[in-house]
Amino acid sequence: MTMKKDKKDWRQMGRPTQNPRTEQIGFRVSPAELADLQLCAEALGKPRVEVLVEGMKLIKEKLGLTWQRRVGDVECYLTAQDISKACGSMPELLRECIEGDADRLRRLVEVIQLHGRAADAGYPYEMLRLLARELFEAWRRAQHDIPTEREEHVVLAMELYARGYRDQILPDRDGWRADTVRDRMKAYFDAISETLGRDATDFAIFYDTERLLALGDLWESRWHDAHEGEWPI
Repeated sequence: MTMKKDKKDWRQMGRPTQNPRTEQIGFRVSPAELADLQLCAEALGKPRVEVLVEGMKLIKEKLGLTWQRRVGDVECYLTAQDISKACGSMPELLRECIEGDADRLRRLVEVIQLHGRAADAGYPYEMLRLLARELFEAWRRAQHDIPTEREEHVVLAMELYARGYRDQILPDRDGWRADTVRDRMKAYFDAISETLGRDATDFAIFYDTERLLALGDLWESRWHDAHEGEWPI
């Protein structure tokens, strides 16, 4: 008699990961290189892919390569290129924050602060507060003509916002909570756009669940690379 395994049970038995391997690559190696790879895998008692991953970590450590950097007192892991890739291109509103008129940026900060103070306690208030804080720092750099630091604070604003958005949805990515968070934040940014006299679609990035989750997932993947064995607070 054989027992039939439920496919769902098999999926649940897999080791959970915060950095799932969804990408595939293919390349050629020589017989000697393949033998070396297999030798290392057997010595470590791990699959060959783990040997390659461990080797990459050693090279990164040797060369001092890391995504981790600091903006002020905050660790950050995303770049402007990451935002552009996730969104197809840099959203126009964020481009304005990085390159545009400083007075418009200051007005944006003031309006986000205004609506943030009126926001419900909890995640809307905190997300708007962090967004306004980093955009204010970007405005200060714009005033002193420090474009690199200005961009860093705009990127950090999006990183912190995407992390907060993602945290409110997990683990129910496709359930009612995702819709609730989206609708709630959309209502705030619709009000912000109305106060500024701008098109509401200019602020769509702030409730684009798919792109915000992609940025949040990328942040967590890089955070775990830099803090192996730890868990983000």
